[in-house]
Amino acid sequence: MNINDLWLCEHDTLTSFLNNMRQGYKPVNINSLQLAPVIDGRRAVISISGMLMKSRQPWMWGVTSYQEIIEAVQAVEDMPGIDEIVLDFSSGGGGVLGLAEAAEAISNCKKKTTAYASFCCSAAYWLASQCDSIVTEENAIVGSIGVMRAVADYTKMYDDWGIKIELFRSGELKGDGVPGTSLSDGQRASIQREIDGLAANFRATVMTGRNLTEVQMEAITTGEAWCAKDALALGLIDSINNSFLNSSLQSANSQKGTKMEKEKELAKAEELKNAEAKGNEDGYKAAMTDLTQMLAAFPNDQAFAVKQFQARVSLLEAKAAYADVLADENKKLKEQAEAAKQEQQDLANFEGEEEPVANGKPGNNSTKIDFAVKLTEYMEANKCDKVTAIKACRKDYQDAYNAYCKRPQKGGN
Repeated sequence: MNINDLWLCEHDTLTSFLNNMRQGYKPVNINSLQLAPVIDGRRAVISISGMLMKSRQPWMWGVTSYQEIIEAVQAVEDMPGIDEIVLDFSSGGGGVLGLAEAAEAISNCKKKTTAYASFCCSAAYWLASQCDSIVTEENAIVGSIGVMRAVADYTKMYDDWGIKIELFRSGELKGDGVPGTSLSDGQRASIQREIDGLAANFRATVMTGRNLTEVQMEAITTGEAWCAKDALALGLIDSINNSFLNSSLQSANSQKGTKMEKEKELAKAEELKNAEAKGNEDGYKAAMTDLTQMLAAFPNDQAFAVKQFQARVSLLEAKAAYADVLADENKKLKEQAEAAKQEQQDLANFEGEEEPVANGKPGNNSTKIDFAVKLTEYMEANKCDKVTAIKACRKDYQDAYNAYCKRPQKGGN
């Protein structure tokens, strides 16, 4: 494993990974090799980070294997109650081997797939492009669509050491990049053909996965990595949402009214099932009558009506409960109105010109001017508005505040 291999990753990511590997043995828990998804409501989040490789050995760290990704996606696909698979990317890419299989597993997934990226470049973006959509945070870096291979020429160093390498091979193109030898023109052309072939596969995969045009592909297949805003404009991603992973999936909330209809249908189905099981036709009719009456009593809040019906409370009890709900709402509105009124009063108390302060010290009326000075100091120190400063200072300087509010106003009697 060295830099002469073929890689689809950022150079800094590759260098850091190889340096870590050279630092020596660092065992990890074998059980951690399984990429365990985190269940978040009705979606499962799979974290993909670090260097991407075909497989991961016990002595490797900072690595996610393509095999782990495949197994995690397939496991979540078989889970009941999961509607969406989120692949959380923080990776600069990785190796070529195993990448196509992992991308195919994501593309073939029957459940909705979403890529969320903070850092998603090269091989990582190859995988992300196969999701149904790509969301990033606003400071994300994505793209770097391309393939690279670096070949070090150590012939000068070997000559200085007095070492001569003789390479025996069965063909001209065999053994390219062997330390102590230089590449021939034929070997250079062969390496470039290999890179161009992989790059063409990369391009085709992204173009199909993202449904981009030839013109769009020309703009993004330069090997560049893009910030989120530029990536959005270029079609590399679908949206920017910093809080995407902080909110649980609530598909019912996106369909207002659907939830109420489902609740009514469930209530009807439950009552029908119970009535039919007992063979009690009268009970079924009575239940439907109760439901109809409850819905009619609360035409503006039928979700509340359904919940009361399911709780098997009487119509009178439901109306009493709804009166309490309205009373609570009115109380909150009244409190909000009083708070707003107090803020307006605070501002009104401070309208007009304040007495001047020389050298930051209060004038003759020290009680009034002291509060004004404290107010100004608080606003400057905390970078806040006047209302916020009044509320804070009033707690510590209540007497000064009261005296200040009673001062003669400009233009008053």
